[in-house]
Amino acid sequence: MNSCFKNLKHRSVLWAVFLCLPFLLSGCSSAPIDLGYYKTGQESHKSFNVCHSFGCRTHTRVDLADKEWQEIKSPLKIVANTPEEERKHIGLAISKMEQIVGKAVGTDADIGRATAWEHGYYQLDCIDEAVNTSLYLKFLEQDGALKWHKVSDPARRGYFITGGWPHNTAVVAEKETGDQYVIDSWFFDNGQEPAIVPLQSWLDGWWPSNT
Repeated sequence: MNSCFKNLKHRSVLWAVFLCLPFLLSGCSSAPIDLGYYKTGQESHKSFNVCHSFGCRTHTRVDLADKEWQEIKSPLKIVANTPEEERKHIGLAISKMEQIVGKAVGTDADIGRATAWEHGYYQLDCIDEAVNTSLYLKFLEQDGALKWHKVSDPARRGYFITGGWPHNTAVVAEKETGDQYVIDSWFFDNGQEPAIVPLQSWLDGWWPSNT
């Protein structure tokens, strides 16, 4: 009987670890993301800090040449007749930005849907992705590349008290309707086109069907 009570204590600890494991593996946080460092206007597409190593633990300075910036903007130079077309162009621009920045910083080996097991200098979790993508979108907005959209603050879903996987993402909103769409790079490897879906669908737990 005494051994049973002793085992019960250990089982409680193991059960607590089991319950927390999904959140530990997700490598993301449900806490608000602080984007103040770029909202001050001190960052520009010519020189900026990139977040990586999980939770923005590492900031690496990147200096872009004008030729590189023009390459990044090239999809948005194509006339978009609808917001839907522009969102497609935004995805292509973010993809190019990640490819160029990845080579400069060493995050080109970043894999999609990273968990704590893939933690490393080159790896990005959803916090890194949300901050970086929001930063890139802000640069495009500041340079007049966005006709149909404006950049919104990042969104988050999943809380420890309500369940669900904590996850964060960048967001844009249509200027005319106010409809919001996520620009989520976390699901895919570095340099691939991000997921672009309505914010409400994402908040309801949207997940790519091919992942």
